[in-house]
Amino acid sequence: MKILLLLLSLLIFFLGLALVIRPRDSAQLLIDQADNRLMQVLAVGVRLVLGGALILYASESRFPHILEILGWIALLAGVVLAFVPPSRFARLIRWAFDLLGGYMRLAGVAALAFAAFLIYAVI
Repeated sequence: MKILLLLLSLLIFFLGLALVIRPRDSAQLLIDQADNRLMQVLAVGVRLVLGGALILYASESRFPHILEILGWIALLAGVVLAFVPPSRFARLIRWAFDLLGGYMRLAGVAALAFAAFLIYAVI
C-alpha cells in the first residue's frame, strides 16, 4: 500500500509540476481530452484507488486522521464522478479550468504541496 501511495503521490507531483512549468499547455491538453471517456474513467479510478489506499494505510502514517479524511473525500469524489454523465464531466473539466484562469500555476503549486505532504505522511 505504501508503494502505491508513493506512486500516486508522484503522479500528483508531476501533474502539478506540469501546471507550474507549462500551465496553458497542460490545461489545454486536459481540456482537449475532456470529451474522451477514458479521461473520466481515469479520473474515477485514480480517486477510488487513492481514496482506498489512504483509508487502508492511514493508521500506519504520520497523520492517520488526516489521511483517513482525505481518503474518504477522494473515495466520495470518485463515486460521484462515476455517476456523472460524460457530457457533464467534459463541461466540469472546462468549467474548472475556466475558473482557474490565471491561477493555473498556483493550482500546480498546491498539487506539488499536496504530493509532498502525502509523501512525507507515508514515508
